[in-house]
Amino acid sequence: MMGVSAKIKINVQRKITITSESLYIVAYCMYVVSSILSTTQFKYFGLGALIITLLKYIAVFVAAASVAMKRSLSKNWICVVGLMTALCAAVMVTNERLSQTVILFLFILCGGVIMTSDRVFRAYLKVACITVIFTLLLYAAGIYEYDVYSSGGRTRLYLGFTYTTYLANYFFHFLLVYYSLKKKEIGVVDTCLVLAMNQVIYILTDTNAVYYEVYLFLIFLWILKLWKRPFKTKIFSLGAIVAMPIMCILAFFMSVRYDASKPIWVALNSLLTHRLSLAHNAIEEYGLSLFGSDIVWVTGRYGIERTEDYFYVDSSYINIALTFGVIVLILVLIGFCVLSHRAAKEQKYVLCISLILLAVHSFSDPQLLDLKYDPFLLLLVWCFIRKNDPIPLPQQDNIEENKRKLQIILKRNT
Repeated sequence: MMGVSAKIKINVQRKITITSESLYIVAYCMYVVSSILSTTQFKYFGLGALIITLLKYIAVFVAAASVAMKRSLSKNWICVVGLMTALCAAVMVTNERLSQTVILFLFILCGGVIMTSDRVFRAYLKVACITVIFTLLLYAAGIYEYDVYSSGGRTRLYLGFTYTTYLANYFFHFLLVYYSLKKKEIGVVDTCLVLAMNQVIYILTDTNAVYYEVYLFLIFLWILKLWKRPFKTKIFSLGAIVAMPIMCILAFFMSVRYDASKPIWVALNSLLTHRLSLAHNAIEEYGLSLFGSDIVWVTGRYGIERTEDYFYVDSSYINIALTFGVIVLILVLIGFCVLSHRAAKEQKYVLCISLILLAVHSFSDPQLLDLKYDPFLLLLVWCFIRKNDPIPLPQQDNIEENKRKLQIILKRNT
């Protein structure tokens, strides 16, 4: 009997390459996680607040390092950096929101030179969803306290967050990003799942605006699936481009013209849960300036989170103008107009729809300039620097049209 022994040596060398885009993704994900955690009861537990702060500072450092890794930077980007830095300094001096302003400008600027794919958006969707689910699990396990807001016959659960509307707003923005990334068209199964989740969130939190906006978003997606012709017209392209400026003008018009002595304005103000009167009072008190004002917002429940009268402007457009200034608002509007134009030109109609819904949502809600909700902000500077590159989001496959073309080809061959 012969024994044969063989020794096989396998040398595996794994070379891990860290790119500037990978580093940027890590930085953005760290910031998103820390920002979402800051809207939950996590910040009240032990070292929770310290962990959140450390994550944000590390995220800033890593984002800056991702740019430092770039071997060459375009002249356009350097010029934009100079202008944005000057604007950032002017805004910081006026509104005294140092960290918020620096982080916002830093991530938008870095996105313009670093992003080359949709990996940033995919990573955002994963970590943001996981963090929100983590919060709900801790709440369901009883680790986060049960908290409820009751007023005027409305019962709204906090579900582990520090305000009742957070979960609904996260869900809405996740949908915008998810379908902008999805290559296949909307289907019956995912529609039913979205509707079910939307209904459950509405029952638990009683958040009205995003509840109906989710329905509107789904209607747009189904029209796109069944009848694409309207989306290929110049009218739709123009509508997508001007949606945000129109909603901005409407928000300012209604807030400035608000008159408590006229029944029609009182009715509209009640329908919008006092948003018009609050915005009107804020504009009257602080006025509009080029670089914003140092405003102290007063939010939460009386006797619990606040002891003064409630004071907050929910409209993103008016909030940005008051906090960061008219110049920042105009630049944001221009950026989204250019992004919508690029999306329509590249026939990325789902992205166009998402941006339209974002414009509508920003009329009444303050998330437009918030990176934990709106990763589309990362494309604003990118649009001006990467003029010849396609938007780093996939184009949705037209399954029915592809089938029709395939059938025509098969008939010709036979």
